[in-house]
Amino acid sequence: MKALTTTRRWAALTVTVSGLAVTVAALPWLRGDDPARSVLRARLSEREPDAAALAAVRSELDLPAGPVQGAWQWLSGVVTGDLGRSWVDGAPVADTLVSAAGVSALLSGVAATVAAIVGVLLAVPAAWAAAGRRRPRTGYAAAALAALPEFVLAAVLITVVAV
Repeated sequence: MKALTTTRRWAALTVTVSGLAVTVAALPWLRGDDPARSVLRARLSEREPDAAALAAVRSELDLPAGPVQGAWQWLSGVVTGDLGRSWVDGAPVADTLVSAAGVSALLSGVAATVAAIVGVLLAVPAAWAAAGRRRPRTGYAAAALAALPEFVLAAVLITVVAV
């Protein structure tokens, strides 16, 4: 019974990823634009796309003829570990994803740290109130804000003011 549930989950995951890949691959065609024209515009914004330039971009990047063929090429590459190359600059997509994951991990760590600091700053007065003690007269909030590094305080204030 458990094996059947696991099989169904893997099948659902496979269908979802395949459907998402086809949808993403179809976006240029759904928008009514040729992917070669989009690549040419991203590379050379001042150049007017002509038939020869579009054909050169299609052959250089081996652009698919349609969204299903493009999704199939990409998914078969993913299975072998090849995420493809960027259409704009030709850089490997896997390298870009690794650097982006590093930035995302750093931002997540900073956000967790800020959340922990704010949690402590809110928990101490709440604990004093729950214990029935009065707050010290020295100004707890001012002392806590003065003890925070400027970059942490700036991030918290930007988040609070922006939201």
